[in-house]
Amino acid sequence: VIHKSFYDFIISRMDGPFEYNSFFHQELTLSCLTQMDSLRFNICNIQTSFTTNDDLEQSPVDIIGRTLTYACQHWWEHSQKCTKNNQQNIEDSIAQFLVEKGLLWIEAMTLLG
Repeated sequence: VIHKSFYDFIISRMDGPFEYNSFFHQELTLSCLTQMDSLRFNICNIQTSFTTNDDLEQSPVDIIGRTLTYACQHWWEHSQKCTKNNQQNIEDSIAQFLVEKGLLWIEAMTLLG
C-alpha cells in the first residue's frame, strides 16, 4: 500500500507517464549505443566464413555477452519509444553509430540469430 501523498509527490515530478518513460528510453538507447562501442570485427573469432553457428564451441550469446547482446537486439526498440523531442537528441548518436559500427552490428545480429 502506497500513501496518497507519496503518489502525488511522484506524479508532481513528472510531465506525464509518457514523457517519463520516453526519457528512460532515450537513456537506454544511448546506453545501448555506448555498449555497442565494443563491437569488433569477427567478434566470435571464427576461423572461416563457412562456419555455422551450430559449429561454434560456445553459443554466440556466451561469446558476445548478455549485456552487448541486449544492446544489439533492443537499441532500436528503445529509440522508437522516444518522443520527437528526445529523438532529435539521439539522431546524431545513431547516425555516428551506424557509420562507425553498422557493419559490425549486422555481423553480431547475424550471429545472434
